[in-house]
Order: sequence, then C-alpha cells, then structure tokens
Amino acid sequence: MSNTGERIDLPSGESLWYYDEDHSYWRHNPKTGKRGKRLSGVTTVVKTLDYEPKNLLRWAARTQCEGVALLYLESEGEEFLHWLSNADAIWRELEKHGLTYDNVRDKKGEEGTNTHALAFQALAMGRPVPDFAALSDREKLLAKGVAGFWLDHDPNASQVEQVVYSPRLGVAGRLDFAGRLNARCDNPICACQEAEGIGVIDLKTGGFISASAHAQVGGGYPLLREESGFGESNWAAILQVFDDGSYEFFNAESDPERFENAVKTYRDAGKTNYAAGEARKARKVFRETERQIAVAAA
Repeated sequence: MSNTGERIDLPSGESLWYYDEDHSYWRHNPKTGKRGKRLSGVTTVVKTLDYEPKNLLRWAARTQCEGVALLYLESEGEEFLHWLSNADAIWRELEKHGLTYDNVRDKKGEEGTNTHALAFQALAMGRPVPDFAALSDREKLLAKGVAGFWLDHDPNASQVEQVVYSPRLGVAGRLDFAGRLNARCDNPICACQEAEGIGVIDLKTGGFISASAHAQVGGGYPLLREESGFGESNWAAILQVFDDGSYEFFNAESDPERFENAVKTYRDAGKTNYAAGEARKARKVFRETERQIAVAAA
C-alpha cells in the first residue's frame, strides 16, 4: 500500500480509504473521488471499556522490569551496575539503551505483527506451514501455537485481513479471519465446540485480554463485517498464543449492542473533552484580558 492511500470498495457498495503509514481509515468523498473525513478505528472506540487502570499499570510495571532485566544481563561486572542506584539513573540508562517499557512494548508489537503476517495470515491464505525461517526465536514459538490451532481445527477462510466498515457509526477496522472450522478438538471448553457456520477469529499475542478486546472481536468485527456486506457472523472467538508454543481458543464475551454502546461513550467523551477544551481557552483569554487591564490601570 502506498502513502497515497488505498481505496477499498466493499460488497455493501460503500467505499473507504486506508493509509498504511499511520494505519488510518477515511471516508470516501464521491464528489472528489478522494478521502473525506477521518474514521475512528475499531480498537480505539472500545478503549472506554477499560476503565480500571490497574491492569494497565501492572502491565507497564512488568514491562519496565523486563527492560531492567535485559539491561542487567548486558552489564559486565558490579562496577557497571551503578545505574541501579536510583530511579532516575535507571530511567536514563533504559532510555540510552532503548529498553524503556515503550521500547519493550514496541518490540513485542513487532513480534505480534510478524506472527500475524508470517504465521496466521500465511496459513489462512493456504500456506502449508508458517514461514518459520523468517521469525525470531520467540516468534517461532508464537507461530507454533498458531500452527497447533490450525492442525486441531482446519479453518477455511472466507475473508483474511479484510477491512470492514460501518458508515453509520463512522468506524472501520481490519479483521484477521472470517470463515468456518472444519474440525473440532477434544478440549470440551474450547470455543470450537460451539462454532457452527461462519465466524470471526482474532489473533492475540499479548498476555491480558481486556474488556475492550472482547468488545472489538465479539461486537465490533461481526457488526462491521455485516454492514460491509459480507453477511452475518454466527460466532466470534479469540485465538491467544503463548511463547511456550501453546494456544487457547475462547469465545469473545461481547456483542454488537455492547460495541455500539462503547462507540456512543467514546463519542460522548470526545464531545466533553472538546467542550472542556474550548471553555479552558475562554478562561485563559479572560484571565489574560483581566491581567492586561490591571497592568494598564496600575
């Protein structure tokens, strides 16, 4: 995809634009033949559901500890561990070596992207095995989990990496997989046991699966897929893979109605923030005017 954007035409008759450089979606303007107003991403509008910051804070703390551990292993001898003496020194050293929690997160995000493209997407598109040669050691283990799921369930794809869009809600996203499972595993609590007909699967390579992720997969993708003209989804499930080569396949515990509620809350929050920002600017102008009047009168 080029930086000029890709126009995507859907079976519903609607069109939209996707820009790969910032992963953004835009309405199609039929008058100009170009992009119009920017759309909200499906993963963005559900973030309002993760109202409890505890899990995010725990994740950030753990991820930061991973950076400290990596830097400690790279240090040679006690004389090189002076940076452990206080928090400011630790932070400076982590920034210097690109090991802050942001850096570690980005690296894991890249690993997740590679696992999506070279394992999940590759198998969904008909490749017999993941492209293990192009993967790092951790990515190979994540890909092993994907391959294990494939062997156990023999999925047959209708859409892979498909952009889906609701012009009504102003939301777009890209679903990993929609299709059927041709086999059931022997795990009685696996989501495959209830997966009849066409359904949606989303691959997750992270640890904690939040409420927003369930709403994204269980509500957002089925709704957007149907409004894009691809038909109804009978089920929605999350495939979570781990760096020991295992996987879990479980139902997404949400639905389109909850997703729409999340979109409404997201829009309401945006309106509130905009109004608060305008009021803040007005107060600032008023204070500055009052100050200038006071200075002139002195």
